[in-house]
Amino acid sequence: MVRVIVTNHNGSRRDVLLLLDSVSYVEALNSALAGTGTVISASDVHRPIGSVDVREYELPEFSREYLDGRFDNRQITEPVWWIVKHNARVRTPNFDLIGTCTIRKMPGVLLVEAKAHHEELETCGKSFNSSSNVENHQKIGESIELANHALNAIAPGFNLSRDAFYQVSNRMAWGWRLASLGVPVTVLYLGFVQDPYWPKDRFESDEDWMQAARSYLGNVVPVNVLNRRLQCSERGSLLISAAALPATPPQ
Repeated sequence: MVRVIVTNHNGSRRDVLLLLDSVSYVEALNSALAGTGTVISASDVHRPIGSVDVREYELPEFSREYLDGRFDNRQITEPVWWIVKHNARVRTPNFDLIGTCTIRKMPGVLLVEAKAHHEELETCGKSFNSSSNVENHQKIGESIELANHALNAIAPGFNLSRDAFYQVSNRMAWGWRLASLGVPVTVLYLGFVQDPYWPKDRFESDEDWMQAARSYLGNVVPVNVLNRRLQCSERGSLLISAAALPATPPQ
């Protein structure tokens, strides 16, 4: 495959690709996952692959290709979950990184949301305008409400919403959905520290990122559940964590 040089630095996107291109990405990512019971190996698959294939995946697509047989994939596709009608303009969320992993000695899924500077911590709700599909907008709200109700039954204090902190809310809702279907899941908020592309807005240290992450996630997730595995079904569980890694300058 031809290696693609990513010249635009769109938030944390380049940092993720540089991490995946690194010969030590398994070691680095496992260090970020320390204490979560989650381990990746060189034999695990992840998307994007790196600069040889930069495409981010949606979870239904990743599940069809790499999680076949682990659960009923129809339970995360329209019209059962998230949207009524999927098309080129209406998509489910793209994750910065989706990968297989081992969680407590069971096959699991790692969902990574990466951030490189403070402005990436979005607080807005899901956009809706004259071109938006009303049915899809309503369905997304219903799916988030379902996840919020289920998570609060396990650990009170969740505040998932379509209309505020939508990006965090949809990550938590998708993590819960997989876990409710019997898949062990870890959602990792990964901060890249001292990214040279964002000198005025970057996370200056591990502590700077962790403070920002806890404050940000705390609007949706009760802080006392961070790094605590929540049992969402007989075999499925969800753990939400945050960790920092150094941003790697372009080579």
